[in-house]
Amino acid sequence: MTFFTLATEGTLDTAVAQRLLSEHGHGVGPVYQRGGKTQLDPNLPGFNNAARFSPWFILRDLDHDAECPPDLLREICPNPTDHLILRIPVREVETWSPQCLLHRTEVQGGDVEFPVPAEDLIDCFPLHS
Repeated sequence: MTFFTLATEGTLDTAVAQRLLSEHGHGVGPVYQRGGKTQLDPNLPGFNNAARFSPWFILRDLDHDAECPPDLLREICPNPTDHLILRIPVREVETWSPQCLLHRTEVQGGDVEFPVPAEDLIDCFPLHS
């Protein structure tokens, strides 16, 4: 079991991220709830630096900050380290319906369960480490 340090905007995002990790057999270590994207984004360089040494999982809403998740990712974390997993819900985690919680999809050639449809996430790095 891999344990991830978790960073999110708030309580709901933390609950979703914990569920996502546990559904894949991973554990959660320290949790950093930042109280919104304006508090999370300035910490991303430090979190990314820490991810050079241990796995990190960050959940950050797209909102209307960019046209699409790849654009936002390039802006807020242009050089992610190998152990950083950054997921960007379109537009925000609050819009994910309960029916999506067990959505099954093909991701990177493997059958992986996600709590939301794959088209609502940017999957830049595999969840398996």
